[in-house]
Amino acid sequence: MAQRPCPQPNWAFLDRRKPLIIHYDVRNAGMVLSWHQLWQGVNWARERTNAQLMDKHLQCISMIMRPGAVRAAISTIVNIMAPPQPTHIGGDEEGALRFAKAQCRH
Repeated sequence: MAQRPCPQPNWAFLDRRKPLIIHYDVRNAGMVLSWHQLWQGVNWARERTNAQLMDKHLQCISMIMRPGAVRAAISTIVNIMAPPQPTHIGGDEEGALRFAKAQCRH
Protein backbone atom coordinates (compact mmCIF):
# COMPACT_ATOMS: atom_id res chain seq x y z
CA MET A 1 0.00 0.00 0.00
CA ALA A 2 1.41 3.40 -0.97
CA GLN A 3 2.00 5.84 1.85
CA ARG A 4 -0.09 9.01 1.62
CA PRO A 5 1.88 12.27 1.87
CA CYS A 6 1.40 14.36 4.98
CA PRO A 7 -1.03 17.21 4.38
CA GLN A 8 0.52 20.66 4.35
CA PRO A 9 -0.42 22.43 7.58
CA ASN A 10 -2.11 25.82 7.63
CA TRP A 11 0.13 28.26 9.50
CA ALA A 12 -2.22 31.25 9.19
CA PHE A 13 -1.64 32.15 12.83
CA LEU A 14 1.75 33.59 11.79
CA ASP A 15 0.02 35.84 9.25
CA ARG A 16 -1.74 37.62 12.13
CA ARG A 17 1.64 38.98 13.31
CA LYS A 18 0.57 39.00 16.96
CA PRO A 19 2.36 37.65 20.03
CA LEU A 20 1.67 33.97 20.58
CA ILE A 21 2.52 31.04 22.78
CA ILE A 22 2.53 27.50 21.42
CA HIS A 23 1.35 24.81 23.83
CA TYR A 24 1.25 21.09 23.10
CA ASP A 25 -0.52 18.65 25.42
CA VAL A 26 0.27 15.19 24.09
CA ARG A 27 -0.17 13.16 27.27
CA ASN A 28 -3.13 11.28 25.83
CA ALA A 29 -2.01 11.12 22.22
CA GLY A 30 -3.00 7.82 20.70
CA MET A 31 -0.10 7.80 18.26
CA VAL A 32 3.43 9.02 18.09
CA LEU A 33 4.64 11.21 15.24
CA SER A 34 6.87 9.54 12.71
CA TRP A 35 10.41 10.81 12.17
CA HIS A 36 9.20 12.11 8.79
CA GLN A 37 6.52 14.21 10.49
CA LEU A 38 8.94 15.47 13.13
CA TRP A 39 11.52 16.52 10.54
CA GLN A 40 8.80 18.11 8.43
CA GLY A 41 8.12 20.37 11.41
CA VAL A 42 11.83 21.01 11.95
CA ASN A 43 12.32 21.95 8.30
CA TRP A 44 9.26 24.21 8.36
CA ALA A 45 10.59 26.05 11.42
CA ARG A 46 13.94 26.56 9.70
CA GLU A 47 12.44 28.13 6.55
CA ARG A 48 13.60 31.75 6.54
CA THR A 49 10.19 33.46 6.42
CA ASN A 50 8.69 31.19 9.06
CA ALA A 51 11.76 31.47 11.29
CA GLN A 52 11.71 35.27 11.13
CA LEU A 53 8.01 35.43 12.02
CA MET A 54 8.40 32.86 14.79
CA ASP A 55 11.40 34.68 16.27
CA LYS A 56 9.49 37.96 16.24
CA HIS A 57 6.08 36.81 17.56
CA LEU A 58 6.50 33.52 19.42
CA GLN A 59 7.00 34.18 23.12
CA CYS A 60 7.50 30.65 24.40
CA ILE A 61 6.88 26.98 23.67
CA SER A 62 5.31 24.70 26.24
CA MET A 63 4.83 20.93 26.05
CA ILE A 64 3.10 18.53 28.40
CA MET A 65 3.88 14.85 27.89
CA ARG A 66 4.43 11.65 29.78
CA PRO A 67 7.97 10.69 30.78
CA GLY A 68 9.67 8.15 28.57
CA ALA A 69 11.30 7.67 25.20
CA VAL A 70 9.08 10.16 23.33
CA ARG A 71 9.79 12.87 25.89
CA ALA A 72 13.52 12.14 25.65
CA ALA A 73 13.36 12.31 21.84
CA ILE A 74 11.47 15.62 21.93
CA SER A 75 13.99 17.04 24.41
CA THR A 76 16.79 16.04 22.04
CA ILE A 77 15.05 17.70 19.08
CA VAL A 78 14.50 20.88 21.10
CA ASN A 79 18.20 20.90 22.03
CA ILE A 80 19.20 20.41 18.38
CA MET A 81 16.84 23.14 17.16
CA ALA A 82 17.89 25.48 19.99
CA PRO A 83 14.91 27.83 19.57
CA PRO A 84 15.52 31.37 20.82
CA GLN A 85 12.23 31.18 22.70
CA PRO A 86 12.10 29.75 26.21
CA THR A 87 10.89 26.14 26.05
CA HIS A 88 9.24 24.05 28.74
CA ILE A 89 8.76 20.27 28.68
CA GLY A 90 6.84 19.02 31.67
CA GLY A 91 4.20 16.64 32.87
CA ASP A 92 1.36 18.82 34.16
CA GLU A 93 -0.79 21.84 33.33
CA GLU A 94 0.15 23.79 36.44
CA GLY A 95 3.85 23.84 35.53
CA ALA A 96 3.06 24.76 31.92
CA LEU A 97 0.81 27.65 33.01
CA ARG A 98 3.39 28.96 35.49
CA PHE A 99 6.02 28.83 32.76
CA ALA A 100 3.81 30.60 30.19
CA LYS A 101 2.80 33.34 32.64
CA ALA A 102 6.43 33.95 33.54
CA GLN A 103 7.51 34.14 29.88
CA CYS A 104 4.59 36.07 28.37
CA ARG A 105 5.59 39.64 27.44
CA HIS A 106 2.12 40.95 26.52
